[in-house]
Amino acid sequence: MRRAVYQKILTRSLKDIDAICVKDAVRTCKIKSLFRDSDQPGTRMVFNICKAVGAFFPRAGYTQGSPQEA
Repeated sequence: MRRAVYQKILTRSLKDIDAICVKDAVRTCKIKSLFRDSDQPGTRMVFNICKAVGAFFPRAGYTQGSPQEA
């Protein structure tokens, strides 16, 4: 059941969430071969997890970094 929900989320077109997740995914640990560029498995996994979180919690969405203090 959970795997089906996860796969469904990943196939949805969520342009706002996708754009911010791409930025985070490509910045992840470039010295490791799994994350060297956007086509590497590690980078793809980070993107998928970020997208799933943002899509599953639409009110919170996916936000980069930590909240800024006012």
